[in-house]
Amino acid sequence: MAESSDSSPLGFLWKHLEEVKEHWRSNFAFLDYYRKSLGRKEPLPKWTDADVEEFIASDPVYGPQLKAIRQSRKYAVAGGLLGAAHLGGVSLKYSKSPHGNVLQSFTTIPGVKNF
Repeated sequence: MAESSDSSPLGFLWKHLEEVKEHWRSNFAFLDYYRKSLGRKEPLPKWTDADVEEFIASDPVYGPQLKAIRQSRKYAVAGGLLGAAHLGGVSLKYSKSPHGNVLQSFTTIPGVKNF
C-alpha cells in the first residue's frame, strides 16, 4: 500500500509550513495597501514648483498649509545644520577623535539633504 503524502513526515511539515505562511500572510495583510502605492512599475510623476503653486492657489483648505510647510522648510534645514555643527563640536570636545567627528557629520548631512 502506498502512503499518502499527508501521513509522511515531510507532508506534515509541508502542510504546517503552508499554515504558518498563511497565518503570517493574514497578519501582514495591511502591507498589500502599501504595495499598490510603493511597488509601482512606473513611478508617479514628480511635482514641479509650478504644480505646487497651482495647488496652493486652487485649494482653499490645504493650500495655505502646504505654503506654510514649504516656508518652514528653510528653518528646518538651518536648524538641522546648526544641530549638526553643535553635535560635532560637542563630540570633538569630549572625544578628541577627529575621525569620529567626520563620521558623525556624514550621518547628519543625509538627514538635512532630504529637505
